[in-house]
Amino acid sequence: MLTGSSFLAMFFLGVGTNIIGSASNNIGLDPFQIGLLITFQNIGFILSVLVSGSLADSRSKPKLLGIGSLILAVSFYFYYLWGSFVLNLFIMLVIGIGIGTYEGVADALLLEIQDRKQSVFITINHFFVTFGALMIAFYLIFLQMNWRRSMTQSAILVGVLAVLFFLQKSSITKTEQSTWLDRYRTIRKGKVVYILFF
Repeated sequence: MLTGSSFLAMFFLGVGTNIIGSASNNIGLDPFQIGLLITFQNIGFILSVLVSGSLADSRSKPKLLGIGSLILAVSFYFYYLWGSFVLNLFIMLVIGIGIGTYEGVADALLLEIQDRKQSVFITINHFFVTFGALMIAFYLIFLQMNWRRSMTQSAILVGVLAVLFFLQKSSITKTEQSTWLDRYRTIRKGKVVYILFF
């Protein structure tokens, strides 16, 4: 059940990353506004991956994914429910936080619950990101479906996913973990981290 939930979470990560481009024409956004929305989404995404990825070492991964799903469900529902661009910048930041939780925790969950062929499960997990992005583009651009209704539908499905995550427990027992600050110091010592960052 956790594996399927992880796949579904990554599907909605793909939906979240592609919703701006797919719905922007129907909303009436210009390129400058689209760029700002993507920027705010990426800021939320980066912050969320940093925090959730670190918390995944010491906290329940299903609960973290449940929190991320709840955040994403609410932000999906309110995305351009009202026309205020400034308000929707904040909502896009929150969408970034929701999908960032998926990115920071879903792979770690699969590594924890799968004993064999972990690389296969990780690959499938990331396939669902692409699949989600393709599906929302197909749904909105090619089928010309109502983008506002699609956001409400996505919000409901992600809300159900949140409930599924909250009801599930990881079978791995909790072990003693180093603090976030200790892990940060360890990462900071590795020069390869700076190379990968740039």
